[in-house]
Amino acid sequence: STSTITVSNVEISQSGDKGISCGEASNITLTNITIDGSVIGVASKDNSTTLINSISIANSDVAFSAFQKKPEYGPSTIVVKEHTVNNVGKLIETDTNSKINL
Repeated sequence: STSTITVSNVEISQSGDKGISCGEASNITLTNITIDGSVIGVASKDNSTTLINSISIANSDVAFSAFQKKPEYGPSTIVVKEHTVNNVGKLIETDTNSKINL
């Protein structure tokens, strides 16, 4: 909650539900990330902002998901500068007010 985090040079494999999840008014910057085998590659929820400089997502149902889950928070944003995907069911998933910019 309410964190500012930078994550670089990380490989995530078989994480299950989400590769990376940013929530509750947090800000995260991701650079040189590899995610393989998750339901959702990157999720941004509940008034959070996720900035992705470079990412590779494989074998996931959804690559990027932005949404509001808790009523006390607002919509979320994901900004993706560079990405590659392989064997991903859906590139983006978002609710009405959240935004994903590729």
